[in-house]
Amino acid sequence: MQGVKQTNDLKSLKTRQLIIQNNDNSFPTPGNVLTVVDNHGTVEPMPPSGNTGSTGASGSTGPTGPTGSTGSTGPTGPTGPTGATGPTGSTGDTGPTGSTGSTGSTGSTGYTGPTGDTGPTGSTGSTGSTGSTGYTGPTGSIGSTGPTGSTGGVTAGQYYSDYLYWDTASMTWLPQSSKPGSSTTISYVGIGSNAGEFNQGSNATAIGVNAGNRNQGPLSLAIGYNAGYTGQGGISGNAVAVGSNAGYSNQQAGAIAIGYLSGYSNQGLYSTAVGYNAGYTGQGQYAVAIGAFAGINSQPANSIIINATGATFDVSGSGFFVKPIASIGGRTGTWVPLSWNQHSGEIAY
Repeated sequence: MQGVKQTNDLKSLKTRQLIIQNNDNSFPTPGNVLTVVDNHGTVEPMPPSGNTGSTGASGSTGPTGPTGSTGSTGPTGPTGPTGATGPTGSTGDTGPTGSTGSTGSTGSTGYTGPTGDTGPTGSTGSTGSTGSTGYTGPTGSIGSTGPTGSTGGVTAGQYYSDYLYWDTASMTWLPQSSKPGSSTTISYVGIGSNAGEFNQGSNATAIGVNAGNRNQGPLSLAIGYNAGYTGQGGISGNAVAVGSNAGYSNQQAGAIAIGYLSGYSNQGLYSTAVGYNAGYTGQGQYAVAIGAFAGINSQPANSIIINATGATFDVSGSGFFVKPIASIGGRTGTWVPLSWNQHSGEIAY
């Protein structure tokens, strides 16, 4: 107990009361302390306890304390008796067959019986493939030269660089100089299949398949497949057609067609067509068409067309026509003045 004043003689105490307190500072329940003994052995009875009062109302239950830690696991109990054996399961699938063992050694050959009668001969089998060719033997010595044969039927040429051509009429090789009218100053050149075949004019040249094939005029030039094919240059000649199908039909005297299909049909007197399809058909006399598709349809006579648009450019009258021309802006209307840049050389409107 705490809070009690120590003394050996209870009688010497002036106080009439003794307060007894437990170690946790709580007080003993009334009636539990019977006596108090001092050093002299004097026993003083505690005053009798009064009647116990009625029990007070129970206080509210305090909060549940934390769960204690789990105790250690107890020892394992003894093993129970073994149960009865279950029924036997169904038989499983048969496993794959094992590999065949090695063949045993062959036994000794038995006694050969007597030979039987020979059977009939069977039919002959098909012939086998031919074996490879054997090694070629050495070449024999060259024999003596035989006598010179007679001269063949080729007609001799008449002048330097005369050449042979195949004449379908006589079915022989003939020199170019053998053509009617040929001389040292007049020739007819046709190189290529059917080139200059019919009525080629004097000093005309046709090079290429079907070039200048029919009625090529004098002094005319046709180079390329079907170039100047028929009626090139007329009677006067001096026409030029260079390129596949250039000046193909009825190219007039002095006309010039250069490029694929240029001046293809009825190109006029002394007209000029240069470029893909330029002056294609009906180009008028003295007309000039330069550039792809320039004056492709019936270009008027005495007109000049320069086309760099890549599209067809046809006109309806004589004059000078050019496309494209750059615009410097600010000029409108049908007719606008042109300007020339003296530094770049450009013409614009």
